[in-house]
Amino acid sequence: MIRSAPASPRTTSSSLMRYRRVAQNGSRLFIGAPGSWYWQGTAISQDVTKPENQVFSTAESTSANDDSYLGYSMITGDFDADRSEDVAIGMPRGANLLGKIVVNRWNMANIFNITGRQIGEYFGYALATSDVDGDGLDDLIIGAPMYTEPGKVEGEYDVGRVYILLQGGNTPAEHWTREHIRDGFHTKGRFGLALSTLGDVNGDGYGDFAVGAPYDGPEGRGVVYIYHGSETGPLAKPSQIIRAEQLVESAPYPHTFGFSLSGGVDMDNNTYPDLAVGAYASDQVYIFRSRPVAAVNAETLFSSTSKLISLDERTCQLQRDHKWVPCMPLSTCWSYTGRYLPMQLDFDVSWLLDAKKTRNPRMFFLRDEGKNIRNQTIRLNYGQRYCLNETVYLMDGVQDKLTPLEVEARYNLRSNRPAESLVRRRRDVLEPVIDQNREIVLRDAINIQKNCGDDNICEPDLHVDVKTIDKYYFGSPEPLTLEVLIKNKYEDAFEAAFYMMTPRDLQFTKLQQLGDKIDMPITCSAPDGNNNFTIKCDIGNPLERNQVTHFAISFVPAEKHTKANSYNFYWEANSTNPDRANSKLDNYGSKSIVIDVRTDLTIKGTSLPDYQVYKAADYKTPENATTEEELGPQVVHIYELRNNQSSFIKGAVVEIYYPYKTLAGDHLMYVLDQPETGGKIRCDRIEANELNLKLNEKQRSKSYLHAQGAISNSVTQESETSGGHLEISDGSNVGVAVSRNIQLNITERQKEVLEREDAQDAAGDASYVHLDRANQADVKQEASNNINRTSATFTHTSFGGGAPSAELMGHSTHGHIQMASPQVYTSSSSSSSSSNYQMPSQQQQQQQQQKIYLAGGGGGYGGALDKSIYGGRNGNFRTGGLDMGINRGNVDNELHNSHNVQYAQQQQQQQQPVVHHRVTYSSSGNRPYFGRENEGIYDGNNQQQNAQDWSTSSSSSSSSSHRFRRELPTPEELRLDESNNTAPCQGINCRVLRCYVENLGYEDADAAFVAIRARMVAKTMEKVAFNAPLNVSTQAIAKVTQLPFIGQPKLEIKKSHEIFYKAQPEPLQVPDVVPLWAVVLSACAGALIFLLLVLLLYKCGFFKRNRPTDHSQERQPLRNGYHGDEHL
Repeated sequence: MIRSAPASPRTTSSSLMRYRRVAQNGSRLFIGAPGSWYWQGTAISQDVTKPENQVFSTAESTSANDDSYLGYSMITGDFDADRSEDVAIGMPRGANLLGKIVVNRWNMANIFNITGRQIGEYFGYALATSDVDGDGLDDLIIGAPMYTEPGKVEGEYDVGRVYILLQGGNTPAEHWTREHIRDGFHTKGRFGLALSTLGDVNGDGYGDFAVGAPYDGPEGRGVVYIYHGSETGPLAKPSQIIRAEQLVESAPYPHTFGFSLSGGVDMDNNTYPDLAVGAYASDQVYIFRSRPVAAVNAETLFSSTSKLISLDERTCQLQRDHKWVPCMPLSTCWSYTGRYLPMQLDFDVSWLLDAKKTRNPRMFFLRDEGKNIRNQTIRLNYGQRYCLNETVYLMDGVQDKLTPLEVEARYNLRSNRPAESLVRRRRDVLEPVIDQNREIVLRDAINIQKNCGDDNICEPDLHVDVKTIDKYYFGSPEPLTLEVLIKNKYEDAFEAAFYMMTPRDLQFTKLQQLGDKIDMPITCSAPDGNNNFTIKCDIGNPLERNQVTHFAISFVPAEKHTKANSYNFYWEANSTNPDRANSKLDNYGSKSIVIDVRTDLTIKGTSLPDYQVYKAADYKTPENATTEEELGPQVVHIYELRNNQSSFIKGAVVEIYYPYKTLAGDHLMYVLDQPETGGKIRCDRIEANELNLKLNEKQRSKSYLHAQGAISNSVTQESETSGGHLEISDGSNVGVAVSRNIQLNITERQKEVLEREDAQDAAGDASYVHLDRANQADVKQEASNNINRTSATFTHTSFGGGAPSAELMGHSTHGHIQMASPQVYTSSSSSSSSSNYQMPSQQQQQQQQQKIYLAGGGGGYGGALDKSIYGGRNGNFRTGGLDMGINRGNVDNELHNSHNVQYAQQQQQQQQPVVHHRVTYSSSGNRPYFGRENEGIYDGNNQQQNAQDWSTSSSSSSSSSHRFRRELPTPEELRLDESNNTAPCQGINCRVLRCYVENLGYEDADAAFVAIRARMVAKTMEKVAFNAPLNVSTQAIAKVTQLPFIGQPKLEIKKSHEIFYKAQPEPLQVPDVVPLWAVVLSACAGALIFLLLVLLLYKCGFFKRNRPTDHSQERQPLRNGYHGDEHL
């Protein structure tokens, strides 16, 4: 092979010859001249044994083939399997720069051509031939060093590629269809720039070859790759890699290492071909000698033809504990052959028992009990077989009975050369190497004998049935339990296990095996984040045919709160040996358990104290008081909220109504501090100690909740909250009542009802006697309408309070009107009904109140019912009256009716007249009837928006009433039902304390407490009740606003409780009274004495005296010295 300098395009064929190639038989010379005919190139064939014979060459082609470089590379061989010499000629710029290989016969007659794949890859730059697959035919190796990997980032070019075309096939069309490709490893490495056949360097019977990449390597100094052949073609990875940096100990390192290659020649007479590598940039050539290759034949075998071991056959005894265990002989044998090898070689060997279960091995060496690994050095003689025999045993309690018991035996040639620091070997006898194409890891396996038939292959059929509830009440003390039943309907299932994926917010608590007979204990691993919250239960190894395992798994919520609305479970049962075909559907399952809530909100309360005797003279009016003690006696009302069911209450609102003033504006229940709270409750700030009285620090710092044993710690609300305070004129049962106890039985009360109605009919008056019980002293009706600019709010409200023999029906309507034409007005009522009305831009305000009176005892409602009241004043009309009601009779003040209307117009306030009109109708007859009264308050104003002003117009309406036949009230109707009496404040001005409860559970620690400390104003109580007992109450109304999972309850959950406080004035000093008989007796005695005295005087002549007859001395008047009219 001769390389010459490049030539110009006009150089003739005789001026450049790139390659000279001698045929393998040495009879013919092939010459390539790529610069001929404007670099078209040409190839020449000549018989060197007879130079006078004809010279064959390729002809000149058309100009389209200029610069094709035919003859740039050449290689000879038999490429058509005709046992004659052929030549493959490289044409790296042919076929429009794709590159081409022209395969000709010895006389330059073309056989076939091979075209490249990528433009510019220089397909055919280098050629080599070798019998890579060992079939006796020459295979073609083609280099394309300029190949660039498509799709790579910029700079991934000139990687290089080598095409290995294997000759063979049954037809000429399939002769060169088998192709292998090996790509370079680094950019700009130009892998495939040089190729060379090596012959069979490892003695395996397959041709090997070398590939040069002169610019490859970490620093681009060059790399040579050695590829071994095999039956299927070249190995996927290079068998050896030689880098330029490995050749010398230090710089300078060679460059362009691998630019040229030549191999296949035995340079050291060891019968192995060697390799020469050129590095032209360093002016160096490196010769690599091949080391002798030892072909090792080795095997390791369990001495059992059935390849089964029975756990019941225990034939070996351990030395340590003298236990009998199942065992099996193990044999390993080696031998080696090869060319140019020493007569003895040392090998390092090792064994690993149960190689597939290294963490928990099941098999051990009998000579080394408890060990499954052994290392040893052996010496082999050339061509002789050497065997080692061992006995291995199985441990007790083998769990994995399905995985084969595998042994691994490894061997490697032991080096006798001492360690050297030199990178390069010295020139002496080379040490042999083991043929790397042979397995150096020997394996054999046996199986544990199973009850699986002749084939020892078990196919189970597992069936899973899981039973549980459909609904779980969150917070329930009972755990959530799933009952699992698993049955194997076919052959044994090894390492059978049950898997269940559980919700993250559930905690696994226990496993309970069920059934009368427990064949095998079941163990379960707790779910956590490491196993994806999956519980695994081992249910049998094996789970035998028709065997059943029955157990229950219990869970509890991991936290007190959850955002989920259901618990979802997914399960599967399987084993290490798969189920029978088409029987896996019953191995899986899932269940979704709905999470529901079950709550029971209760309210209790107490008054500290609930009864007091006071002396009003000892206290001052609020205006004159300076300390809290001067107002009146202290009272503390404590409310307690609990949840008596398992599910927690996520949110609730508690409104506590307390009477702080009378309708006359006098302080009654004077709150001193912010409420004291305990538990899961917080309250809005209220107006306390409005008069800035000096508070008793001892009472202020005292915890009344702690004193009552309600909680261990409490909090007095001091933080500011939004909303301010709320005042109510009529609202709940909260109020005051002056009571006088009159005990009547049921018969007397029924009689009283009839008598009162008969008396009313006889009087011809439309008035009714209305009975109001304690805390229901007043009935008030309000209507308000506030209009400002283009919007208005319309509120229609009526309230009423019940009594043992009286029923008041109330109706409340609220709405908002936007003053535009037309608009839709939406109203709603307390009876949960709603309707829509079309309203024009004008608005009419009207308030109606309807009452149904049942006959009962009590004072007058206030005047004749046919009385009309006209007035435009603001305020309340009051009518005095007395309630003769049972148990708590007197009513000191009764609010009659009031109406207040204000209109705002250009910063001015205007009051309009209001008419309050009530009419009732009666029918004749002697039979008793119920009466229904309709009363209405009519505002004689309609408002109409006109620019920025308001105008008014009049309207009217009428009301009617009906009478119904009455029946005698039953005893149940005459009893007081305080639980249903939740009408807001009556006859008193109330304030509302609003509190918020969150996450109220059923434990004792989750209870919520509120305490209100106040002073009862003694002067006000004296003014209201004088010397009669006064009943004062507060009321708490709690409403559940939020439940877990479902949010706002679909049905309203509301509970209320009322705390009563009774104030008894100190009795007045009553003077002693003289009995009437004493008075009469004294009068009679005095009269008798007087008569006796008159009689005595008469007897003494006192009444017989005569008047003198001489009146001369009186004839002249006395003038005191005056005469005539001088004294005037």
